[in-house]
Amino acid sequence: MAFSSEIESAISKYSSSFGVDADLIRSIIIQESGGNPNAMGDYDVYGVPHSFGLMQLNDQGAGAGYSPEYLLNIDNNVRLGTGYLKSCLDAFPGDLKTAISAYNQGIAGARSKGWTHNADYVNSVLAILGKPIAEVHIGIPGEEISALGKIVPTDEETKTYWKNTFDKIASGCSIYIFITIIIIVIIIICVRY
Repeated sequence: MAFSSEIESAISKYSSSFGVDADLIRSIIIQESGGNPNAMGDYDVYGVPHSFGLMQLNDQGAGAGYSPEYLLNIDNNVRLGTGYLKSCLDAFPGDLKTAISAYNQGIAGARSKGWTHNADYVNSVLAILGKPIAEVHIGIPGEEISALGKIVPTDEETKTYWKNTFDKIASGCSIYIFITIIIIVIIIICVRY
């Protein structure tokens, strides 16, 4: 499939900056949106879409905190999608099938269910890719690494995105910890009386 020069430019730029194989990015784009930068999916019961653009960034996942208009922008979409793909590759080093699976079902889902849970998706991406797994470049020469072992984004919007995402995770965790403590206190009080 031939992409527009704008799409190819974004793929080239973010393939290089994130160290992700350009053909893998193209394969994800074809699988996710058929190369349509205006694609929308994951409609809820009210008919509201929750996934946007070439790489189908979900507003509850890799696209959290961004407007649909922002996510439908080709450069923004490929940047955020490639960054998320890189996170999936980092989460499963040397295991391309599980990393591709994680792009589709989330890293937690791939950890708990494995790549065979969405094997059709994985096999479709690999068929589109059309080259042996061993030839897919998933390493990053000279990348900038943070304390968490992830790529440190070079632009403020991406830094803000990841900060917001980690803050949401942290605040969600603190709520669960608080609820757990309350439940334990209630159990202790009930057991004592």
